[in-house]
Amino acid sequence: DACEESYDRRSFAEAKIQGPWRLKYQLDGKKAQRSQKALAPDKTGHPADSDFITDDKGRKVFRNVARLSKKRVAVVADVAYEVSEGIPNRLLSDIVAASIQIQVGKRFGIPTLRIPLPLKGLGWLDVTYLDDKLRVTRGNRGGLFVHVRPELDK
Repeated sequence: DACEESYDRRSFAEAKIQGPWRLKYQLDGKKAQRSQKALAPDKTGHPADSDFITDDKGRKVFRNVARLSKKRVAVVADVAYEVSEGIPNRLLSDIVAASIQIQVGKRFGIPTLRIPLPLKGLGWLDVTYLDDKLRVTRGNRGGLFVHVRPELDK
């Protein structure tokens, strides 16, 4: 709460959110999707990451990676976003791609198996605190998410 209260939401800088993040804490709202709840790190026992990037189609996305095993199996969702004109710290979002990715034989040159998932959804994410190392966001379904840069998660 103290971080959020000290943050001037009008100071949101999109450039500061770019790059990799590691989910450290997730509190799901009552309206959260079952898939979101099931893929939380405290349920899977493995870390979850997100990366704010430009995808191969030129879209601004945050790529969420929820690991289901240490290295081989993950659910990956690309969420396209744009910064709201009316609320400067709000990211309007749309799930544009989702799949289960299984690495079956990397050392033998076998490509990653990608199984598409029918995940869809429009929503928003409010950035309620952001600095170089910490990101706190709240989703349209009541979720609270705390991320740190991966190098801080040792």
